[in-house]
Amino acid sequence: ENVFSTIPHSPPAFRPHRNPHNRQETQRLIDEFLEAGIIQKPNSPYAAPGFIVPRKDNRPD
Repeated sequence: ENVFSTIPHSPPAFRPHRNPHNRQETQRLIDEFLEAGIIQKPNSPYAAPGFIVPRKDNRPD
């Protein structure tokens, strides 16, 4: 029998994904999307890791 102690309404824990080879490009896209109003800074204890899917010609945008 397994028992898991949890805190009610606590957000799940995620470890950050390390991806240094495209970190600058990812940050550039985030800054661009924030400025354009496509995304906004979160105001929540909940989060999920993000990821970029490149196009067939290897462009991330």
